[in-house]
Amino acid sequence: MTEINFYQIDDVMAKSIAPLLLKVLEEKKKALVFCADNSRLKEIDDALWTYGKHKFIPHATFGDKIVQEFGWDRQPVFLVSEEKNVNEADYLILTCDAS
Repeated sequence: MTEINFYQIDDVMAKSIAPLLLKVLEEKKKALVFCADNSRLKEIDDALWTYGKHKFIPHATFGDKIVQEFGWDRQPVFLVSEEKNVNEADYLILTCDAS
């Protein structure tokens, strides 16, 4: 059965996504973070690189050239602005503003 969870984030989104991604990684699963706004996607990318001293969140974007060498499907966390599940993710995190 498909499980769907909703989280409302009132704080800085980039910092709030990190704990969710850590849970996904602990489960040895993959996540796809979708954001149609490229500037917000960049903000999330930057925040994940600097999140915590002792917690690393491996992730990639389409702009990472080295990822093309290793394959999209090997990325545990992938940040995208296109509707494609390139890393065969188990979890989808939508980062859309409420209307």
